[in-house]
Amino acid sequence: MDSLHVSYTPKLLTQRKKHVISLYVKRFYSPFILVAWLFTAIDFVKCEYVRVYIPMLAIVSSIHITRKRYVNWYKDLLIILEANDIKLTVQNKVYFWVSEVIIQIIIFLLSVWWVDDMHDCVADFKMRQGVLWIVMFLMSFVLHVMHYMYMKEYTEGIVKIAYSHVSDDVSDDIL
Repeated sequence: MDSLHVSYTPKLLTQRKKHVISLYVKRFYSPFILVAWLFTAIDFVKCEYVRVYIPMLAIVSSIHITRKRYVNWYKDLLIILEANDIKLTVQNKVYFWVSEVIIQIIIFLLSVWWVDDMHDCVADFKMRQGVLWIVMFLMSFVLHVMHYMYMKEYTEGIVKIAYSHVSDDVSDDIL
């Protein structure tokens, strides 16, 4: 009798990987990008102006988006936290804010990089600009994945602590 042979081909993109990628793509939307486009439309794109208003827009945009993301993340955990008297540490709040702001600043700069002639204010050679953009893109994606994994692990840890009594009760019933 022949042995049973199963040919298993793993999926390249699992649901979790798709979710992480879609969250990364969603980071590219910011209402403040419209301001950069407006400045481009009224021909306000001069290097001396770009060096001032683009960093300001990037910081304001990143703080705005990070605040929204923090509120949503905190609301998701609030019921669990209050019911189980668990407190979020200041260290984790600071980590969330700092990492989100840094990632969002990079994403904003990537978003407006090729708008009109803004990229000419950074480097003079087109190939250097392209390489720099690709490096920043890859760096932002790696930072996004690292941040996602850390926050997922932290959130799952809170959930495990909050519901640890359930697994203890279930294991006692089984024994």
